[in-house]
Amino acid sequence: LKFEVELVWDINREVRDIIVIRFMQFEDASETAPPVLGYWALPRFREKVELFRDCFDIHSRGGEWPSLGDPLEDPWLTPSSTELAVAGTLAAHEKVRQYQLQQQQQQQQLQQ
Repeated sequence: LKFEVELVWDINREVRDIIVIRFMQFEDASETAPPVLGYWALPRFREKVELFRDCFDIHSRGGEWPSLGDPLEDPWLTPSSTELAVAGTLAAHEKVRQYQLQQQQQQQQLQQ
């Protein structure tokens, strides 16, 4: 992978979003232009670097990283809006389930 810094000026962007990081994947023997995998604004890139470091720390200690391929946890992946919506729905259902269990436990305690 290769990261490059670009300056993108747009009157609709915040000043902090002018600096973007482009990431590309180079093939070893390829003579064609490398495909651009995506762009991150500088604040998002900083977040990703922290996640990369966490993954590396786990890997370097001989551990297996359980979030590989998870679009919400894998720093190399960017979740789609559908994946975010599904994750939000699942999280909401889990909260409702926990609340219902808590209510049942409180009712059982009151009955005793």
